[in-house]
Amino acid sequence: MFCGKCGTENEESAAFCTKCRKPLQGDGKKGETRKGAAGKGVASGSGRRTRILIGIGTVAAVIAVVVLVCGGRSPRGTAEGFVDAVLHADGKGLVGLMPKKMENAIVDATYDSRSAMIGALEGELKKMCVLFDQTYPGWEYSCRTVEENDTATDRLERIRKGYARYGIDVSGAKDVKVEITVRYNGKEDVNIVTVPVIKYGRSWYFDFANCDLDDIF
Repeated sequence: MFCGKCGTENEESAAFCTKCRKPLQGDGKKGETRKGAAGKGVASGSGRRTRILIGIGTVAAVIAVVVLVCGGRSPRGTAEGFVDAVLHADGKGLVGLMPKKMENAIVDATYDSRSAMIGALEGELKKMCVLFDQTYPGWEYSCRTVEENDTATDRLERIRKGYARYGIDVSGAKDVKVEITVRYNGKEDVNIVTVPVIKYGRSWYFDFANCDLDDIF
């Protein structure tokens, strides 16, 4: 399966692109309805993939240039990617929102391997999705960023000191408010969650060091 955004080839069962983390199955543009962990993705037909393969390659090349010039993942992309990873019980996607240096440090200190860490995360995420299944039978969701706020200077300094032990030089931090609309049984429930993100290098990451999943959902 090829990613419609960057053109990277992924496994047919993948929910997210391994390179740019965009949803692959049952998802389109931001704001469209997405299936949760219990939902079924919509697989693209091989004929359609063949017709757009050349166009995707061209777009991917353009995107690569833009990323090199303008930087990596945005605060919005990070926050919405976090929500998608949680609601799809995607441990690999969640780990992808973590700076590599921090990931390596956590694996070395707590787990036997990266796959063990991903498995542990997915176990916790699936428990959360079970609660969603009980509360919202047959649920689907959409999400969108509604607000971004810079972190206060004193808090940013604390965050920088915390990440310094991993060799990570944090240059910025934000609180991103994401509106999640859950639809189920003809009903709709809207909630806003605050996702803390940090900037390291050219990209933004979820602030794993200072926030637990339970603090958000």
